[in-house]
Amino acid sequence: MGIVNADSVVSLDDNLLVMANDAMKTAKESRKKYFYYDPGCKRKDTYGKNIYQARIFKDAINNHRLLPYFQPVMNNHTMKIEKYECLARIFDQEGNLVLPENFIQAAKTVKLYPKMTRIILDAACDIFKETDLDFSINLNIQDVFDPDTVRYLLFTLEKNKIADRIIFEILESEGIYNFSHMEEFIKNAKSMNCRIAIDDFGSGFSNFEYILKLDVDYLKLDQSLIKNIDTDVYSQIIVKNILNFSNDLGIKTIAEYIHSKEVFDKVREIGVHYSQGFYIGIPSHSLI
Repeated sequence: MGIVNADSVVSLDDNLLVMANDAMKTAKESRKKYFYYDPGCKRKDTYGKNIYQARIFKDAINNHRLLPYFQPVMNNHTMKIEKYECLARIFDQEGNLVLPENFIQAAKTVKLYPKMTRIILDAACDIFKETDLDFSINLNIQDVFDPDTVRYLLFTLEKNKIADRIIFEILESEGIYNFSHMEEFIKNAKSMNCRIAIDDFGSGFSNFEYILKLDVDYLKLDQSLIKNIDTDVYSQIIVKNILNFSNDLGIKTIAEYIHSKEVFDKVREIGVHYSQGFYIGIPSHSLI
């Protein structure tokens, strides 16, 4: 339990929620039943940072400064760009670009992550319905668990007649512990011809049994397996085994973090189907 003294709250905006959330995390980390927020404690810098990031994110949402950026995905066989991953970017009041690591957690904390998902989906549909390209949207477990968000996603895709060109990217680490909900969501999405990708596959513990039970189309190989694959024999062995597994199931693989020609050449040599990373193309507000 996280407890916040009202005297510690300067503003009732988002401070109370952020402070209570961080205090609860502290209680869990220290294995205590509860933790009192103390503005003088060693975690006050964390509280202040979270509050600051939450305010920037909320202001960007309210003032239409949340924008989709697009990173290309190349087919390693044809050497052509066939897909784009849609990424969220925000700008602060001074027009400075704010990267996801500085606002994603804040979006979750102030319960605005589902709204961010809807904004990115709407913008992506407006752009990609005028093309023949595929595109992917990242989903947090909050999105999958929220019936209103799921209904909105499927309704928007049906309205734009674009469901067969979207790929929903789901973090393996999140979905793996909520199998029944994930299975239901995937079943509904696949009934509309949407496709499913498991993101960051290979980070930490990868549950192959989980992948066997779900009807997924892509495995996105985590950067920890790819960034040194041109020189790291162990990474090469792991990726080759994942490829054998995925090929037997008819699942395509996408290598993330392609940052050099050497890495790109190695993943192509091994047989990975698609590549994504700064060597292929940096995220941009416009398509290549």
